Amino acid sequence: PFGRRSLEVIIDARTRMLREGGRLIGRKDVLYVAPARTPAAFRRVLPEPPVRGDVNLAAAGAVVLDTPFNCAIASADLLAPAAAWGELDYERLDTTSHTGAAEWCATSPLRAEGLAIWFEADLGGDVRFSTAPDGSATTYGQLYLPLRAPLDVDAAECLRVEIGARYSAGEYVWTW
Repeated sequence: PFGRRSLEVIIDARTRMLREGGRLIGRKDVLYVAPARTPAAFRRVLPEPPVRGDVNLAAAGAVVLDTPFNCAIASADLLAPAAAWGELDYERLDTTSHTGAAEWCATSPLRAEGLAIWFEADLGGDVRFSTAPDGSATTYGQLYLPLRAPLDVDAAECLRVEIGARYSAGEYVWTW
């Protein structure tokens, strides 16, 4: 849902072209997040330690840790069940930006290295699809939001995340 101008186009099309009583195909998307281990695809981008030969890549690594990464995430990388952090109802949506939060209370210690993000789409009627890890193949994947340092959560502690996708100058700026 946060691909370039997609929300802007949906809002504009609904406002200018949808007749009274008309329905959008693509009714809503539910946004999900889960704390995660680092996916294999991300580990290939940022090796540990960030040194190759006599070149120290730590400065470039810091930039990578502040950048969302589109990649396949395995369900085995998820450290807790998915939690919804938002819903985009296309029949009512009036902004291209979205913020939300989710929370988990750990039943055993966990070490979160990032956040896995995906969505489930309701196209109307009984037609739905999901981009969840290890789900059916779609043209959409998951998004990995790396943490600058691993976060250790003890049993009985709660982890709360706030996520934002703010549309600015034709791109989304993510915060987490």
